[in-house]
Amino acid sequence: KPAGPPPTVGPGEGAESVEAVVKQMQTAALAGKGAQVMSVIYPTDRGEYAQGITMAMAFMTRGNLSDEKATEALQKELDTFFAKHKVKPPFMREPEELFKGVDVKAFVSEAFAFIKSHAKKGDKPADILPVPQGKPENVKIDGDAATAMLSGKEVNFSKIGNRWFIRLK
Repeated sequence: KPAGPPPTVGPGEGAESVEAVVKQMQTAALAGKGAQVMSVIYPTDRGEYAQGITMAMAFMTRGNLSDEKATEALQKELDTFFAKHKVKPPFMREPEELFKGVDVKAFVSEAFAFIKSHAKKGDKPADILPVPQGKPENVKIDGDAATAMLSGKEVNFSKIGNRWFIRLK
């Protein structure tokens, strides 16, 4: 898509620094607050983030294929969850289409709770939730763009107004 003017952001969206973006994502995800996580994701990347969570959930049944009954039970739970939120396969279509008429913030909040409730014994919830781990390192700011290393991966951030957002691209 061609780059246009930056999207408009609402009050309370974004964070005051790259570090604050990451901390808010981590804290809000553990608390099951999808709206707070979504508020620090760049506005045009939010659908893609929710789609990533959807895909991760759809693949949860792959972790226990040796136990057919458990796999079937989990699949039924997932089907019920997706039906409740009106999120229908195929999940790989455009996020705007996949989440049409869906309260995405509520979907993400409940998805975090679902994922946490299905953690394997010994898994730390912070490790299984789809948010960056650790603290940003080597933060480099260039105007309204920034990069930082998170768990050995380069992550991009953008500034709109005076607020920072994480980018998925």
